[in-house]
Amino acid sequence: FLTLAFNAVHNIVSTPRGFGATDAGKRAHKETKHSGDATLRETFACALALVDDGVDTVYEALRSSGLYNRTVLIVVSDNGGMVKNGGNNYPLRGEKATFWEGGYRVPAFVHSALLPRSAHGAVCRALVHATDWAPTLLGGLHGRPELVGATDGYDQRETLRTGSATK
Repeated sequence: FLTLAFNAVHNIVSTPRGFGATDAGKRAHKETKHSGDATLRETFACALALVDDGVDTVYEALRSSGLYNRTVLIVVSDNGGMVKNGGNNYPLRGEKATFWEGGYRVPAFVHSALLPRSAHGAVCRALVHATDWAPTLLGGLHGRPELVGATDGYDQRETLRTGSATK
């Protein structure tokens, strides 16, 4: 088990010196309905590009070490973006620390050679909550439900396999 928490696009967004606005950053500002400062949006997009690079580094390390075929890679945010810091939750209303969907509904993806071929590239519109990860990973994927104990979450294995909610 490895958890890697990036804070690159959290609260005050910045990038290292020499990592200026990229074409991707400029494109991100133009392609989204962001009414804020273009420079701020470009900085946000550049910081997110650093996260992408970090995920790619992990992916390549799994491949080169021979662990890729036994790994489930889950990439998920903890909350919606903050518009004042360059985030964009469109078409959802709200942002981090609000009760609107833009504050808590986030994109995520699960990638694994262990998932059935039918799940590859599937888009899941089911509700999966942060409390579901423990029963899904420990109980479902690891095969040790006794490790989970009492929880408010649900085992979402079938959701990962089919893209449809089971609860």
